[in-house]
Amino acid sequence: VYVAGNIHNSTITATGSILIKGNAANSKLYSGYFGVMYNRIYTTSQFLIEEVKVLQKAAGLLIQAVESRKQSVKYGQAILLLLESKFKKITQVIRELLTVITHVQASFHHDLEQITHFLNVFLNPAQLVDFMNEASLSGFINSLVQLHTGVARMQETKVEVNMGKSQNTTIKSNGDIIIHKDGIVQSDLFSSGNITFLSPASVCRGSRLEAG
Repeated sequence: VYVAGNIHNSTITATGSILIKGNAANSKLYSGYFGVMYNRIYTTSQFLIEEVKVLQKAAGLLIQAVESRKQSVKYGQAILLLLESKFKKITQVIRELLTVITHVQASFHHDLEQITHFLNVFLNPAQLVDFMNEASLSGFINSLVQLHTGVARMQETKVEVNMGKSQNTTIKSNGDIIIHKDGIVQSDLFSSGNITFLSPASVCRGSRLEAG
C-alpha cells in the first residue's frame, strides 16, 4: 500500500509493505502476517491444533480409565466432559475463529465449509456427543492444519512499514518499521525485525516499542 500524503483515523492492512510518504494519526497499520483478520486465523488455528491434540490424548486416557472399571462412555461424551472441565479455553477460541472466518470467507482462497462444520459441532453438545469419534477428531485437526498452513503461505517476507511520523497510532509489521522524518508520539510499534529512526532529529515520546 502506497500513500503519497498523510492518513488520519484509518486502518490499513497489507500482506506486503505499507509505505507512507507523510504522517499517520489515530490509525492502525498492519503489515505482513499481522494483517488483522489473517493474523487472528493464524494464531487461533495454531492454538487449537496444539490444544485439540492434547484433548485427543486426554480423551483416550479418560476412556481407558472408564473401561478399566467395566463401564463404557461414548467418545463424544468424553470430549464434552473434558471441554467443560479442563479445556474450557478451546470453546472460547473456537467462537473467536468462527467470527473471523465469517469476516474473511468471501475473499479467502480456501474452502472453509468443512472447518466451519467442525467448529460448529464443538459448540453444539448434542451433536458433539453423537457425531464425534476418534476419526472425526483427527479430521478436525487435519482441517485446522490445512487452514493454518494456508494462511502461513500468504505471509510475505521482507515487508516493512515506512512512514514520516506517527501520532496515537498502532503499527505492527512482520518486517522492519522505518520512521524517515519527525518520529513518533503516543504510538505503539511492534516489529518482527528492526525499528529504525532515520533522522537524527526524530523524537520518540509517550510510546511503546517492541522489536524482534
